[in-house]
Amino acid sequence: MYPVSENSKIVDSILKKAERDSKERIKKDVPRDLVKAIKDFEALQKRYSRLGANDSEPREVFEEVIDRAWKGRLWTPSNWGLYSRMKGSEQASEKLTKEAVKLAKVVMRNRNNKEAYWYLNNWFGYLT
Repeated sequence: MYPVSENSKIVDSILKKAERDSKERIKKDVPRDLVKAIKDFEALQKRYSRLGANDSEPREVFEEVIDRAWKGRLWTPSNWGLYSRMKGSEQASEKLTKEAVKLAKVVMRNRNNKEAYWYLNNWFGYLT
């Protein structure tokens, strides 16, 4: 048996290799439009993070949009759970909804792609 520190190094090495392999798979095999749509949406969440756009409630809505789109249903969310009393929250909600619809359409276009499924399910854990 290895000492604990040696085990940690081995586990770290395995995890780093798995992450490198996954990132390479994303670059090589996952549809570009899907990767871009998710990155665009996450950038918008980051932009409005002061209004709560990166909190758990909006993340759950985001995941629901993806899950429903994968099942072939376009859903337009109306409540993102933002800090509604803060100035700009209504505008942020409208932009999140618009970007979510774009993302849902991209997900729906890629529903038959096994790499898209892997990306959404294994990399993110979005699909139920």
